[in-house]
Amino acid sequence: MSRLPRSSRAYRALRRARNAVSNARNRTPAVDRTTYVHPSAQVSRDLRAEEYAFVGPGAAVAPGVSIGRYAMLAAGVAVVGADHEWRVPGVPIQFAGRPAPLPTRIGRDAWLGHGATVMVGVQIGEGAVVAARAVVTKDVPPYEVWAGVPARRIATRFEGQDRERHSAAINGPLIEPAFAGPRAGVDTPTVSPAPDRVRHLCILTTAHPLDDVRVHTKIATSYLNAGWRVTWVGPDYSFFAGEGFRAPGIDYVLTPPPAGRRDRLASAGRVARAARAVQDVDWWYSPDPDAAAVAVRTARRQGGKVVFDIHEEFHGSMLDRWTFGRPVRAIREAVRRRVAQTCAACDLVVGVNDAVLTPFVPPGAPHFTVRNCAPRWFAQRLGGAGD
Repeated sequence: MSRLPRSSRAYRALRRARNAVSNARNRTPAVDRTTYVHPSAQVSRDLRAEEYAFVGPGAAVAPGVSIGRYAMLAAGVAVVGADHEWRVPGVPIQFAGRPAPLPTRIGRDAWLGHGATVMVGVQIGEGAVVAARAVVTKDVPPYEVWAGVPARRIATRFEGQDRERHSAAINGPLIEPAFAGPRAGVDTPTVSPAPDRVRHLCILTTAHPLDDVRVHTKIATSYLNAGWRVTWVGPDYSFFAGEGFRAPGIDYVLTPPPAGRRDRLASAGRVARAARAVQDVDWWYSPDPDAAAVAVRTARRQGGKVVFDIHEEFHGSMLDRWTFGRPVRAIREAVRRRVAQTCAACDLVVGVNDAVLTPFVPPGAPHFTVRNCAPRWFAQRLGGAGD
């Protein structure tokens, strides 16, 4: 498909065939074959979607939702809530049953930005825009722009004749898209340059707890203080802070914690799948060798650069617990080579000292030593690396 002109009939036909397969897999017969639902999105089987709707990566759509023609749900959008009865005295929430699902309508040509949350039962009006990470708890009128937590009106998209003209277009005969570039005969408005966006660090880990002193307290917090956006992708458990620990300001995409040492090996696959929902990342940071390999693959697919933070000799004594306490030279060397290959694929490797870096990083490769991970200095140094 990528070699076909996006405005060609053949391209549109292939898109429809792909979407038909997606609808069959998701068992969503009420979704139009021109609508695209990303494979990682979780949608209810009763989803109804008109022509050319879009449901992005990692989206979660509850039962009772209908999506209008041309509407877009960006990556990580969630239509959720009201799925548990919580007002029954003496009965735990998870045993209290579920209320009847509330219908939710997302109007034609509405746009829900990255990570926005819409509570079920809300009506998103035609042509409305919901900003990234907004939480919508009440109806959004047509052609209004809402943002914030909870979301509120901040602007109007179209007014007067422009609104009438646009409404007539999206409610008239079906517009067959050209998927790239402006449509012929349609005036493209002049858009002012966007201000400098907030840089984004995504922490990928398969083993570190959410309250890890080095990764959370020093790395994540230092980047927040430096003005970065920080996302944490990894297992949902903590050592000291207790169950449910979340740090303010950090976005979390969490996976189930490993159920023992063997399940630890499967954690990389869960983290890799979760990372698909994270977009617009400048740097993928990982303190684990398996998570660093995931970061390399994810960056190739989704963009961004990778930094691998080495703080242990992965091929040393810590490996012996997997071989019943006995050092096996062949296994140690195989692990060392695999970690070295990951280092070679990263954009930057940092380590606690030179002795830790030497076995994995070839001479001349981009790396430096971070002694005790000095927080503010580390954020500033990484912010300029490779620019």
